[in-house]
Amino acid sequence: LQSRGLDFMSILSDQEREAADKKAEAEDRELKRTMKRLETIRTLLTRAGKRVQYREKTNKNQKEGNINRDEQNRDVIIYSSMMAALFIASLLRAITWFVMFMRASVNLHNTIFYRLLRAPIFVFDSNPVGRILNRFTKDLGIIDEQLPTTAFDLNLSMTQGLGGIIMIAIVNPYLIIPAFILIVVIVAVRSVYIKSARDIKRAEARSPVFSHVSTTFNGLASVRAFGAQEVFERQFYVYQDDHSATWMLVTTANRAFVVIFAVFMVFPGQLGAGEAGLALSSALMLTGMTQWGARQSAEMESQMTSVERIIEYSKLPQEAALTAHDSH
Repeated sequence: LQSRGLDFMSILSDQEREAADKKAEAEDRELKRTMKRLETIRTLLTRAGKRVQYREKTNKNQKEGNINRDEQNRDVIIYSSMMAALFIASLLRAITWFVMFMRASVNLHNTIFYRLLRAPIFVFDSNPVGRILNRFTKDLGIIDEQLPTTAFDLNLSMTQGLGGIIMIAIVNPYLIIPAFILIVVIVAVRSVYIKSARDIKRAEARSPVFSHVSTTFNGLASVRAFGAQEVFERQFYVYQDDHSATWMLVTTANRAFVVIFAVFMVFPGQLGAGEAGLALSSALMLTGMTQWGARQSAEMESQMTSVERIIEYSKLPQEAALTAHDSH
């Protein structure tokens, strides 16, 4: 084998290098996840600290009945510093989040593109051109544009909702009871909504429209020769109406989901001075963020059907290697 030019040491070194590269990539991904979690926690703590500082200042002014200019200037400096820290933490969190999703989208695109280039002929015979085009347009468009924003809103709503519940519980522990009831209602309504939302989202796929247009253009000469323009035009309208009707169902289901939650977004309670301000600001934030977070979680789960379809194409069978190694 050595006389034929087979270098065992080169093969071993390539395998070791490949294993080291995979280990380095795994460590890099874990480091990015850790940084994202730290940025989220730091932003949450900064927001909470700002609200506590509001409460302490309000209580102090109510008790003393006067305003000290020196202390007021000091509080302004503290508040400005906290706002600057909040801005920097929010910016870093957004950058790390969207960069992570951008790289994931690029990897998915490159993976299915390579798999399609090396796919055998029967894959293209069994998959219409419109379906393949739909993966690179509609599905990748959702992954590039909609999914990162939806997931970011969900992450933001969860962290701010958790901070709001903690703040309300500090002011008045009894308010944990309505918060718990609200969470149970949210989970129950969301489970009912998501079952229909996933099926509607799958039915909304534009593959039939793209396939019909592609087939029509490929056989345009035959269509005109037999005078079948009106038949193909009516068929296109049928596919277009089916897609539009299904999209209307998606939009209507989302709006109904929002309306149902709006009914439960009420937190009654009477407090005083700084505690009232802290509880009120946290409760108002919680009502909006809870409703929006629940909607975004359901929307994210329905958008993950695009990732599901992309992953299916990443598992396409492949042709044999371009170069054959001599095993004799």
